Amino acid sequence: MDGVLSIASGYSPEYLLKEVAAGRENYYTGAVAEGEPPGRWWGAGAEKLGLRGLVEAQDMRAVYERFIDPREEGFHDPSRWDEVGTLGHTGRRYLSEDEIYAAALEREPDAAAERRAELRTEAGKAARHNVAFLDVTFSVQKSVTLLHTAFEAREVAARNAGDEKTAAAWGEFRTAVEDAIWAGNNAALAYLQDKAGYSRVGHHGGTAGRWVDAHNFVVASFFQHDSRDRDPQLHIHDTILNRVEGPDGVWRTLDGRSLYRWRPAAAAVAERTCEERITHTLGMLLATRPDGKSREVVGIAEETMALFSQRRRAVTAKTGELFELFEQRYGRAPNS
Repeated sequence: MDGVLSIASGYSPEYLLKEVAAGRENYYTGAVAEGEPPGRWWGAGAEKLGLRGLVEAQDMRAVYERFIDPREEGFHDPSRWDEVGTLGHTGRRYLSEDEIYAAALEREPDAAAERRAELRTEAGKAARHNVAFLDVTFSVQKSVTLLHTAFEAREVAARNAGDEKTAAAWGEFRTAVEDAIWAGNNAALAYLQDKAGYSRVGHHGGTAGRWVDAHNFVVASFFQHDSRDRDPQLHIHDTILNRVEGPDGVWRTLDGRSLYRWRPAAAAVAERTCEERITHTLGMLLATRPDGKSREVVGIAEETMALFSQRRRAVTAKTGELFELFEQRYGRAPNS
């Protein structure tokens, strides 16, 4: 995978805290239980709210699910969440998937099992959700991941052999790669916070609406080692809370369109900052690939990177099958 910065809307903190955290793909707060590091709070908004250091699951649920103000006295007591002040409005009340499904069953009480399954699927598609956060994910180039993997493998091998001094040395190299990725990630966040930190006031359908500065982001960041295909793929998920304080002290929704607008520039900031840190701390160079799509660590072969990609191997195998079928049908090799 090329180094990339992607943005997606996030709706369900419960999905983050339970569903995703249930397996090896532990992308969020359950990560530490599966050997992944815990999340970190980041941003001027998080600092102002007293959210510092490592992310606790209950704190994230309170902020991202209920938009509860961490400065309120009952923030740490879930039984009081209904009476505690919030960071602006808590969003619209939409019918849940279960409520939509229940209403459908009332209309079709005699629905067979197959029809009930269809109704459940339709309910899932029809359910609307408030955007709780914007998931900004920084994924590094495959060669950077392989560099980290190589250092970690040497570290583990030395430790298993009882050579703690050598293991610690390789561990410093591994940590240097991780620090470089964090530096690139946080540089991109700082760039977005500065350039894309805006909220909307009033009704923008008429002439009364206007934009206001809102640069104090609240972010929970999670460092992950694997892709969803279980391939080694270092990346950081940054869940930017969809609430931000305006100059008048009122918390409103973040202007997501500004984030998308500034994403390409932030991606360049992240990648080059990460590259500069790797070069500075490890003395390794990165150069543009022949296809011009990414800059990779010099000395790591393309063939080696391909070995670490299940998706690449699957595509290659399928392409081979299609290649043979094309030749059988048309009597010639396919073009590009």
